[in-house]
Amino acid sequence: MAIVATNVETGNKTVFTSGNAVDAILASSCMPGMFAPVEINGSLFIDGGMAENVPLSPLKDFGAGIIIGVNLLRHRKYSRPKNIVDVLTNSFDIVNHRISVQPEQNGWDVLIEPDLSDYFMGDIKKWKEISDQGYRETLKHVSEIKNLQHRVSYKDLWQKFKNIFIK
Repeated sequence: MAIVATNVETGNKTVFTSGNAVDAILASSCMPGMFAPVEINGSLFIDGGMAENVPLSPLKDFGAGIIIGVNLLRHRKYSRPKNIVDVLTNSFDIVNHRISVQPEQNGWDVLIEPDLSDYFMGDIKKWKEISDQGYRETLKHVSEIKNLQHRVSYKDLWQKFKNIFIK
């Protein structure tokens, strides 16, 4: 597993592949201004989306044969902010969406962009509806994904996995 977070002291992307997974996940999803940065090994980290919203580089580094990107912000609807939290949420989403559509980020073979425009980041209780929407959108890409399978040698993939994780 690779978890991307942004070092708020340097602005650099950090990819966690070892250590405390809970800390890395908390850091990777730490929205600036809404949550305090997460300290890991003496450095402060915030949401990985600030550095790489659709984190493809770890997949390439691990030698993935097929890369499937997921962009949750494609169909985001914005509304007039009612408070500072709304301002921060909209601002954060705007920046992340712009980062995710930059040409240098286009390294995926398939891009899945579920329409989550009826939801906002705080809709945690609607997780089932949201995941169902993601599932339905993914089903639209199944034949496209199957057509890419010829590019992956499972023997090569297993060897890469062993080289990275089994030493």
